[in-house]
Amino acid sequence: MFITVDGKKTELSEGTSISELRETQTSDFMYALVNGRHEESDYVLSDGDTIHIVKKGCSDEETSEHSLIQRYSVEKFEKISKARIGIAGLGGIGSHVAVSLVRAGIRDLVIADFDCVDITNLSRQNYSMK
Repeated sequence: MFITVDGKKTELSEGTSISELRETQTSDFMYALVNGRHEESDYVLSDGDTIHIVKKGCSDEETSEHSLIQRYSVEKFEKISKARIGIAGLGGIGSHVAVSLVRAGIRDLVIADFDCVDITNLSRQNYSMK
């Protein structure tokens, strides 16, 4: 059977599990996302599966995308990642909303706030711009 491991087409024997695949990979293998979902090590791979290997101590954009696909679905992730959202005011609520949107997978934020962070509103701020 043929599967795709981190973008490379790979041939494996029928009935191969994630734990058996792990033995052929590098020692920093932490877990595998199969078709965008986290699966246990005893999961048996199928022909056409797409696997992304998450490595220890390595957090890159591709891993983040696979994690977001796992959370939503491919279709929802594509919609979310193409969205453009504007936020006017990054005070007590706006700064938290901006962080939440980025964590949710929004890539294109337009943010505007001309207020300055000072001692009177410091407790409500997540960050500041100069």
